[in-house]
Amino acid sequence: MAENVVSFLLERIHDLLTEKVNFLMGVRNQIKLLQQELQIMRSFLKDADSRQEKEAVVREYVEQIRDAAYSAQYVIEKFVHEIESTKLNRRWNKISLFYRCFKYVRKLKTLYNVGSKIEEIKGKISQLRVNLETYGIRRLKEGEGPSYSDRVVPELRRSFSHFGNHNVVGLVEAAKTLATELVKPGNSGSRVVSICGMGGLGKTTLARMVYHHDEVRDHFSHFIWVCVSQQYQTRDIWEQFLFKLSSPDKEEREKITKMKDGEIAKELFVLLQKTRSLVVLDDIWDEDAWSLLSAGFPTQEDTETKVLLTSRNKSVAYRADPRGFLYEPPCLNDDDSWELFHKVAIVQRVQPYGDHPPATGAKNSKNPLITVESMEKLGKEMVRHCRGLPLAIIVLGGVLATKHFIDEWETVHKTIKSHLKTVNGDHRSAEFGSMEALALSYDDLPYQLKPCFLHLGQFPEDFEMPTRRLINLWVAEGMIPSSNERENEETLEDVAYRYLTMLAERYLVQVERRSSTGRIKICRMHDLIRELCLTKAKENDFFQIIELRDSDREMELLSSPVIDRPFSIGRMRRVSIHLKNFSGLISLGTEECPPIMSALGFSQDGYSGVSQELIESIVSRFKFLTVLDLEDIRGFAIPKGIGNLIHLRLLTVNSAWTGVLLSSIGNWRFLLALYIDPYGSAELIPDVIWKMKRLRHLYLPVQYGWRTKKLQFANLNDLQTLKNFPAKIADVKDLTTLPNLRKLVVQIPDDSKLDEFMAIFQPPFTFNHLRSLSVNTRMNATKNIDVAKIRSCCPRLEKLKQNRRKIFLKYQNTLQ
Repeated sequence: MAENVVSFLLERIHDLLTEKVNFLMGVRNQIKLLQQELQIMRSFLKDADSRQEKEAVVREYVEQIRDAAYSAQYVIEKFVHEIESTKLNRRWNKISLFYRCFKYVRKLKTLYNVGSKIEEIKGKISQLRVNLETYGIRRLKEGEGPSYSDRVVPELRRSFSHFGNHNVVGLVEAAKTLATELVKPGNSGSRVVSICGMGGLGKTTLARMVYHHDEVRDHFSHFIWVCVSQQYQTRDIWEQFLFKLSSPDKEEREKITKMKDGEIAKELFVLLQKTRSLVVLDDIWDEDAWSLLSAGFPTQEDTETKVLLTSRNKSVAYRADPRGFLYEPPCLNDDDSWELFHKVAIVQRVQPYGDHPPATGAKNSKNPLITVESMEKLGKEMVRHCRGLPLAIIVLGGVLATKHFIDEWETVHKTIKSHLKTVNGDHRSAEFGSMEALALSYDDLPYQLKPCFLHLGQFPEDFEMPTRRLINLWVAEGMIPSSNERENEETLEDVAYRYLTMLAERYLVQVERRSSTGRIKICRMHDLIRELCLTKAKENDFFQIIELRDSDREMELLSSPVIDRPFSIGRMRRVSIHLKNFSGLISLGTEECPPIMSALGFSQDGYSGVSQELIESIVSRFKFLTVLDLEDIRGFAIPKGIGNLIHLRLLTVNSAWTGVLLSSIGNWRFLLALYIDPYGSAELIPDVIWKMKRLRHLYLPVQYGWRTKKLQFANLNDLQTLKNFPAKIADVKDLTTLPNLRKLVVQIPDDSKLDEFMAIFQPPFTFNHLRSLSVNTRMNATKNIDVAKIRSCCPRLEKLKQNRRKIFLKYQNTLQ
C-alpha cells in the first residue's frame, strides 16, 4: 500500500524534525523538501490506490512510488543509525585530535551522500506525481475518498427476484423466521429486516426465498426487488419503485422523469405509505447509500410497508433501523456442506446413469471413469477447504460437475485453492469464482482500512488474534493516522479499535470473544478471507511468510524456499515467521539482509522456539527494526545488543528469558509498547524507563529482579497501560504524573505501601481516563483498598480488582 508507506515515512520524518536532532542540520533542508513532496503525493495516492486494481498503468506508478518511499526511508534510517551509533560511543576527551578530524571529514562525506540521495529520490517522486496528474489521477482533500464511479463492479453481481436456485441447503428455517417477522402487524414487527454477512454466504438466495415465501405472498399486496450494488443512482432506484408501484402509461412516465429528486422521493413515500408493500434492497454496501435512498421509504411512519435488505456491512442495518431485526447467516456445518456439494457435483449426473455417468470422450483403460465411491471420497476431502461457505462449495461443485475421469478429480484435489479462486480454474472466465466475490469486499474498503486488513494475513491460519496485540501492532506500524491526537478525545488506540470494529461489521474478521464490557477481545479470519488477504498482500508486496520446520534446519533463514528472491532483495520490509515442529537450529545466512522493519513470530504448536544464535544475529543484522513481536516464542534470552535497535516502536518478548537488561535500552526514544516476561526471569531492569517518553503500553514482570533497586515512571505523558507497577521500588506519586493511564496493575508488598498508594486518591486529583485498576497485595499485607475513595477519583472506572477478585464492574453495576 503506497499510501500507507508514504504516511509512515512522513510520520518518521516528523519525529526526527520535531526532535531537533543536531546531526540533521546538514540535511534538514533536503528532508523538509522531501516531506513537502510526500505530503502532496499522499493526496494523490488515495485516488490512485482505488484505481490500481483495474488500471495497469496506475498500478505501475503506485509500485514505483512505494519503492521510492521505501528507498527514502532506508536512506534516512541508515543515516540516523550511523550517526546515533557513533554518538553513543563517543569519548571526545579521550580521542586524539587526528581521529576527531577524520571523523569530521567522514561525517561531511556522509552528509553529502545522504543529501544527494534524498534529492534524487525527491526528484523521482515529483516526476511520478506529474505522471499521475497527467494520467488523470485526482488530488483528494483530507477526509475525501474516491467516488463510487472509480470502483469496479462487475455486472454479474446484479440480482433478480425471479432467478431461482435449486441448490439450497440449510435456509428453510431461516426463511420462515424472516417471513414471520415481516408479516407481523404494525408496531409489533420490525419495519426493516436485514440479512447481513460476508460475501458468498447466500444472503441473496435467502432473501429470494423470503420474497417468494407463502406467508409473505399472502400478506403483502405489492412486491418490489431492486439490486443496489456498489454503483447505484438514487434517482434511478426511486423511479424503478414508482414505475412498479403505479404502472404508469407513457405520458405518466414522462411526467415522472421530469420531476425533481425531492418530488420523486415524496411521491414514492406517499405511495408506499398507502400500500402494504415489501421492498427488497439487495446488496446495499454502505450507510451513505441507505441515507440517500431512505427519503423515499416510510420506515419511521405508521405504515404496513416493510423493507428487507441484504448487506455485507452490519452498520447498514444499524443505520436503517437500530431496533430492526438482524439475521446473520452462519457458515454451513459439515453435514450441510456435504449435502450442498453432493447436489451440485454428484446428484444430477448420478441419478440418470447410476454408478458410471457417461464420458465425454472414448473410454481409456489408463484413465478410468470416476465412480460414485471415488467422487464421495475425494469430494469430502475437498469440501473441507470451503469451510462452510456456500459460494465456495457451489464453485467447487461446478468445476467437478463437468469432469468425468478420475485423474481430472485428482488434479482438482491437488490444486483445490486455485480452483476456488476462479470458475473452472480459468482466470479469463467471465463468471465469478468465490475469491472474486469476496474481493469485492476488499475493494470496497476505505483506503485507511486496507493496510490493517492486509496486516492480518501475517497471522497463521485459524489463529486467535487478541485485540490488544492487533491494536499495538497497527499503531506501531504507522497504520493509524496520528494527526491531531492531542486535540481529540480519540486516541490512536481508539481509532485502531474502531477500524477493527469496521472490519468485523464488514465480516472480514470474525468475533470469537468479547470482554465483560462488550469490547472485541479475540477475533479470527475465515480461511477463504485469509486466502483473499494473502493474495492481495502478495500483489502489494506487503509481507513475506517464512514457515520453518526442523526439516529446514540445514538451511539459512532468508534462503527459505517460500521466499520469492527478487521480492526479498528489493522490497521485503515485513516478515512473519511461522514455526512448526521447529527447534530453532537455523542460521540467518551470510548474504546482505534486506532492510526489514517488522518481524513477527508464531509458534503454531506451542513449543517451537528460536535459538539464541538466531535471535542474536537478527538483532545485530536487522538494524532498522521498528517492530519485533515474538509473543509466546521461547528458547532464547533477550540479547545484550537489543538496545542498539534505536528505531524500535514495539518490542514483545514476553516468553523470552529477561535476565539482565542493559541501560542501553534507554536508547529506545521512539518505543511505543514494551512487553517482557510477566513472570520471574528478570534479574535487573535498569532505571531508564523514564527516558522512553513516547511509551504508550508497558508490561513489566511481577518479579522485577533482586538486582533492581529503583524504577522511575514520572512524566510518561502518553502511557496508557502500566502492568505490574512495582510499589516496593518505585514512588507511587509517579502515577499522578501519568495523565492518560487507562489500565493500571499495581504490585503492593505490604500495608505501609498500600497506605501510600491510597493516599494519592485525594481530590481534587483524578485519574480522568482510568478504566481498569487491579491492586495485587502480598501475603504480609492485610488491609483492603478503599473502594469509595478510588471511585471518587476515577470517574471512568469500569473494572476494579484486588488480588484478582472483582470488586467493581460497571456494566454489571455490582459492589461487593
